[in-house]
Amino acid sequence: MAISVNSLQLAAWTPAASFNALSLTCFTMPMSAHQMLLQWHRLQSRSAKTWPSQALKGLDEVLALLVPDLAMVRRNKIDGYLQLYFLNDRTQDNTLRDAVFSALSLWLGILYDKQPGSARAEIAASAQHNENWHIIDVSLATEQHAGACAMAKDTLAFDALVSYANHILGGKTLAFRSGETRTFVPVTAHSSSLFYGLELVAFPPSQDSVKKHCYWSEAISLTTATFPEREGIHLLARPSIRNWGPVDYPSSYGGNARSMDMFIPDEAGNYRHTSLKYYAQQEKHSSHKSIEARWKHKQDARILALINRLTGSKHHEQSECIVPIIQDQSIWLLPRLSHGAGDRFFAGGTGVGWPDRMDITHSLNQHLEQAGFCQTGTMQRVTKRKRLNKPFRENNASQLRRQRVLDTLNHLETGLQQLTLYLFQRQENTRSVVMNELITLLGQPENSTNTQLRWPDGLCINLVSLAAGPLSEQLPTAELSEEEKTGRTPSQIKQILNDRQKTLNRQTEQTMMQYIGSVLDTSGSVACAVLEMNSSLRGKACDPYVFSRRALAKHHILPQVILIEETMPAEKYTMAVRDCLRMLGVVPAGLNDTDPAPAALTVIQQNRHITAGQTMPAITLPLAARVVNHCLECALPQADGTPQWQPYATALLTVLTGKFEPFSRTEADNNNKRFERFFEQALQQIDKNGPNLVQTNVSHIGQQWASLTNNKLAFDKLQLLNQTVTSSQLPNTRLVRLNRDEHRIPLHFHKGEQLDVSGLFDWEAASRTFYGLKVPAQTMIPHKHNAGLSRHDNGEHKYSARNIRQLVRPEEICVVFCQPQDEPQTLALYTHRLRQLHVQYNEDTNQPFPLHELDAIGKGLSF
Repeated sequence: MAISVNSLQLAAWTPAASFNALSLTCFTMPMSAHQMLLQWHRLQSRSAKTWPSQALKGLDEVLALLVPDLAMVRRNKIDGYLQLYFLNDRTQDNTLRDAVFSALSLWLGILYDKQPGSARAEIAASAQHNENWHIIDVSLATEQHAGACAMAKDTLAFDALVSYANHILGGKTLAFRSGETRTFVPVTAHSSSLFYGLELVAFPPSQDSVKKHCYWSEAISLTTATFPEREGIHLLARPSIRNWGPVDYPSSYGGNARSMDMFIPDEAGNYRHTSLKYYAQQEKHSSHKSIEARWKHKQDARILALINRLTGSKHHEQSECIVPIIQDQSIWLLPRLSHGAGDRFFAGGTGVGWPDRMDITHSLNQHLEQAGFCQTGTMQRVTKRKRLNKPFRENNASQLRRQRVLDTLNHLETGLQQLTLYLFQRQENTRSVVMNELITLLGQPENSTNTQLRWPDGLCINLVSLAAGPLSEQLPTAELSEEEKTGRTPSQIKQILNDRQKTLNRQTEQTMMQYIGSVLDTSGSVACAVLEMNSSLRGKACDPYVFSRRALAKHHILPQVILIEETMPAEKYTMAVRDCLRMLGVVPAGLNDTDPAPAALTVIQQNRHITAGQTMPAITLPLAARVVNHCLECALPQADGTPQWQPYATALLTVLTGKFEPFSRTEADNNNKRFERFFEQALQQIDKNGPNLVQTNVSHIGQQWASLTNNKLAFDKLQLLNQTVTSSQLPNTRLVRLNRDEHRIPLHFHKGEQLDVSGLFDWEAASRTFYGLKVPAQTMIPHKHNAGLSRHDNGEHKYSARNIRQLVRPEEICVVFCQPQDEPQTLALYTHRLRQLHVQYNEDTNQPFPLHELDAIGKGLSF
């Protein structure tokens, strides 16, 4: 029998009491120089509307390459000023001034080579002027205030602390229990914000034993954070696996830029690390379609030629392939691989297991203690128990499941006891498979035919089989003949193609609408549909997914798409049937009357993107959820921000069809008030229904509701519309803030041989802040054994580095708002247990019910 892990160690440190300040040297580029750069940028881009900071594109990367002492870069997006920071007093360091001057000169010669040389020289010479250099003393102390989190006296403290840690760890030894050692190589900062920290890379990388051109190593991200009920600024370390190798295909249109990592030795042989962003571009006019790396900030600049120019190296020849280039005692050039760029089958796999987490943390701690840091205490398991009724996870609960379905149908339409499930099939056995899944989920029916299932409590499900038809056929693609292209510029051709594609998409959606109308009985009641679609279309420009779902939703049908593959796992239909019930808004539990009713607030967002050859706009939308009489309701905002409550299924159909009032992403005062008006009125309306527990995720809602962020968080006081809301004004409400940001949660590990850990933990003296680890999903079981194995085990059973180490990430659960009689630990445990309550899954989810259900609505955004 496995022994529970009751204590978690953390990769987290705080500065010692005697370590209370850091000195920084700052270089500020004159505003007159930046105004000149902005004018040049507008001329080159032929656009009058550009952010001032865009005039400095690429400078960060050049500085990081040529000025290795750089601690951090600050660029103001609106005003455009540039500030470079260095540790300690360097105001009289002429060598540093020369390095900054050279970096500016080279960058100006690359980006603004068409501009007058005398003007470029004048801008670069600003690095030599005394008035542009000054020293800053940064306090690491925090202020006394009424908030729940520590507040730094100096906003520079966070970036200064992580820069200092990155500096002092550079060149130090990383030792593994097997005896293997590596060296921490620090990255040179080239970001205008260190919110995501700086990183150390374990050097040298390991070479794959089979794929000789592939390499991997550990990359340790250093970030800073504050936490509710804890004093001071914390330094956090989080290791991950970095993979490098050849890039065999070009970057996708509109995709993210790749990174070319460089490890550069100094005269003493000590390496430092930086990177350049690039696009892998294919030469269209070449007979063999070679791929080249082109700098992100100047598309006609080849990466290898650029590196030669910046470093003065003559060793890197132009290549038709993007591959690692390694030279002993010289520069290492390693193209980074990532899932986001479409790369697969990494030499180093992903994830860091328990032994390597422990070894990395112990090595870091040895060096950080000598530099004035103290490792934090451990997290301890909360031993209190809380059991919930989970009919969708337990056997012999089919009667209660049917009752929840009946409650939902009656909530949608008074007296309704029938549900129609349309099957838009591409396979012959779809009906029998779906019927079996329904019987497994809801129990043996009293009467059953090929088209109907009826149970003794009155629930009836009608199954209607139809051909998928145009709903699953690929979309037409707009084209232009060579004759039509003649005499037109590339931008004109692109615009014509976009317009034609929009027209084709509208025509295709109309064809889908007509087809649905011709085969369905339009009774007006909400129905569900299972639509089978060929998996080969997924993600392509001809994918009909978005338009098929929207066409069905316009007929009051909740769509569930199943991708058809050669090998069809039975679980696909199980999940599809259960997700149909989730889309209806079926509440997954018989909630106890003594527990507060679950509720949630969130903000769902869609970035601007291209789907089916058509540009979809950016969208932001606040949502609320509550449980009323065992039925799930959702609130969508009206134009002024007032919440409008409706059954969950109705709200989902509204989002799928695009018939809602989207909010802007701007921070304009009137826009913020719309968000806050929605939150305030939704809370008041939830409160009127009796005792409740409202869940929020600060990563999703913090930008629109600032009082939930760490620097403004105060217990039992909610700031909305310039007013303070207290527990006496919302006597039935409790509010829990969740946070899953991996950059702001400490990395955990434990002693012992237990391979997975779950449960609720507290951190030293905190009484309202807890940390939950969900039960690992079934998909993680094949990788469970890997978690206990080191990639650096040199024994006879050495394990392949490629294997995945997949561990559960902890989530912060903070009871922000509660009543005087409440016990925060009980509320946190209740929130943690609500991860287990979902119609769709038999496993814990990242978000509890009903916050998970609101996030699922966000996946339906397609406009």
